[in-house]
Amino acid sequence: MEFLAVVATDVTERVRRERAVTRRCETLEGLERLIESINTAGRELIDASTRPEIEAAVCASLADSDSYLAAWIAGTDPGDPRLQPREGAGAPMIDDSTFDIESEALSSALETGRPHVVGGEFPPDVLGPFDRDGVSDSRAVGIVPLAYGETTYGLLIAFTDRGTAFGNRERTLLSDLGAYIGHAITAIERRNLLLADTVIELEFGCTDEGAFLVSATGEHGCTCSIEAVVPIAEGSLLFYTTLSGASPDAFLDTATAASGVLDGRYIRDYDD
Repeated sequence: MEFLAVVATDVTERVRRERAVTRRCETLEGLERLIESINTAGRELIDASTRPEIEAAVCASLADSDSYLAAWIAGTDPGDPRLQPREGAGAPMIDDSTFDIESEALSSALETGRPHVVGGEFPPDVLGPFDRDGVSDSRAVGIVPLAYGETTYGLLIAFTDRGTAFGNRERTLLSDLGAYIGHAITAIERRNLLLADTVIELEFGCTDEGAFLVSATGEHGCTCSIEAVVPIAEGSLLFYTTLSGASPDAFLDTATAASGVLDGRYIRDYDD
């Protein structure tokens, strides 16, 4: 007589757990690589001394990383709705001419100040200076505003071949990078203004009858020039003005009677 013993063990659940652990490890490793890629791009800002150096270094750093294939930066000018390709890396730049914004993702990124993502077939304005064949392996594009305060300098457009790219964590990291770039550009522009050999003087005229100085000059038929405006306590402003063609006392009576004006005084007279 022969006996056969069979032991059956259901390993389905164990295999499922092992696969889940593997996926989590791969996800964490990918996140670490992503963070390092973006942080490396951010460190490039330290050594850059001009705006073109900043933009070129960031694009090159992203394109050389494991997380992105290519990147380019589009500049904006106040009052001009078009984009100007400034720097790029990871693919040949075949066209650096200014172009109109047609994609909702680009316009929304500029208007909202938040990153946007484009997948599938990339529109021509998202490709920008790149040829479609040059980024043919890309599966998604991240569009990141470059801004500081109320000023938007342009957009960073990054291409990747990762199928699960641009989640919430990555968007936050890229948004921070865009803010760092905007801050760095602002600092360079302010430094250049301080070191500039020339000064540009702008003269503005106001015709709004709702402004107390405009209404007062209209009533007395004179000219009033604002020489300086100094912020003082509780959000008030102190105006230093030069008056021509009217009596200072009569002008002050009219100006101080206007709504919102607390006080006014005559300082001195110029013979000329």
